[in-house]
Amino acid sequence: MAYNLYQVQMAKAWTERVNKEAAMAEKFWFDRSKGGDTASMVGSEFPGSQVSRATTYKSATTEVLKGRLEALESQLALERTARLKVEADLAALKPGQATLSSLTK
Repeated sequence: MAYNLYQVQMAKAWTERVNKEAAMAEKFWFDRSKGGDTASMVGSEFPGSQVSRATTYKSATTEVLKGRLEALESQLALERTARLKVEADLAALKPGQATLSSLTK
């Protein structure tokens, strides 16, 4: 009988440990996606008690990837406008008439 109770206690202890580790992982990805400290936003409770309120690993990584994609798209737009400006400047210059004074304008 005692052996069975020991196994039940050990199973519950491992379940609590796994839940705490999962909560810490969720908190990490939530912090990373928001760029802030969730403990100050949600409360100073232990993250293990916030499992139901924290985002999942999959949704947190999706948010991080969406943020990266938006940053890259804004960089692409800036580079596109710079390229169009350079192409317009090159079209304005006719071959054989490029001088130092025309290039500095």
